[in-house]
Amino acid sequence: MSAFRFVQDWYAAQCDGEWEHEFGMTIKTLDNPGWIFEIDIAHTSADGRRLTKALTEPGPARWIWSWCDGRKFGAACDPASLEDAFARFRAFIEKTL
Repeated sequence: MSAFRFVQDWYAAQCDGEWEHEFGMTIKTLDNPGWIFEIDIAHTSADGRRLTKALTEPGPARWIWSWCDGRKFGAACDPASLEDAFARFRAFIEKTL
């Protein structure tokens, strides 16, 4: 399963008639250029889990920053690394990160 599909399925699994009214996900573009997204993990199985801000460089001129404060998972990346950034979220949820 692709990391993008994982994020879709994870989000759908959280939607219980209440969670989605207060929590969710945002994705935006950056002007340097790139992507940034935040995914609420509050009131999910990952609630409270933290991740110190870390840089991953999957290739030349490619970068991914990821972090989690226990309530929101965030990532920012270059234009070509969105799938890899979603894979970081997947690894975080699956406790392999």
